[in-house]
Order: sequence, then C-alpha cells, then structure tokens
Amino acid sequence: MRRENGFTLIELMIIVAILGILAAVALPVYSDYLAQSKQNVLSSNFRTAVALIRNEISKRNAGETNYLDTADDFVSALNHGEKKSVYDSSKDAFATSGTDPGTVVITKNPATQTYQVTAYDRNGNPVTGQSVIILLE
Repeated sequence: MRRENGFTLIELMIIVAILGILAAVALPVYSDYLAQSKQNVLSSNFRTAVALIRNEISKRNAGETNYLDTADDFVSALNHGEKKSVYDSSKDAFATSGTDPGTVVITKNPATQTYQVTAYDRNGNPVTGQSVIILLE
C-alpha cells in the first residue's frame, strides 16, 4: 500500500479560510488601536508642552535668570531628540505656527502676555479640549 504525504486540497482551503477570518477580525481592531495610540501620543505632547511653559513661567516669576521665554525656545527644547508628528514623520512634533496634523503649536502674544498651546488632529483641526491660553503672570 502506498503512503501519501502532504495535505489535501480541502485541508489547505480550510486553513486559508480560517486565516482570512482571523485577518478580517484583526485588521480593524489593529487600525483602531493604532489611531487611539496616535491620539494618546498627541495628548501627551500637548500636556508636556503646557507643563514646560508653566514651569518656565514659575522659574521666571521666582527670579531665576536662566529660563525659556520665546515660543521658539520652547519648541526647540520640546523637539530635542528628533520628536516627530504622529501623523507625518517629516514634520516636527512641536511648532510655532501652522496646522500640520499631529503637531502641537505654541505661540506667544506679547501684547496680552500669553502663550497659546494648541494640538492639531489628523485632519489639521484643533483637538477639542486641547487648546489652552497661559498667562505669563
């Protein structure tokens, strides 16, 4: 009697069908996970920028002479280490102008003595709840 090696065509088709079902379930879940992860990084970048600005204002108000003051100073310090936008790796994570997706924009208004920090979503729109104005005093 002859011994057969390998799988039959029906067994291979069943394996392919199972893999297809697993992929159909896994890809949307992974896509949602990836989108949420990017949003979490953007929120973290926003909170980091706000905390740094408040810290530097406190240093200035305490009479220290070595503190960051301009929006460019803050952006430079925050982008240290090549931090990039979560949606476009050719853009920096922090900027002083623009609405690039995934960036946190820091501006200073000398007339009102305020900083404005705004995070922009994947469409370049301000993220709800992630825009703040910080007084220098």
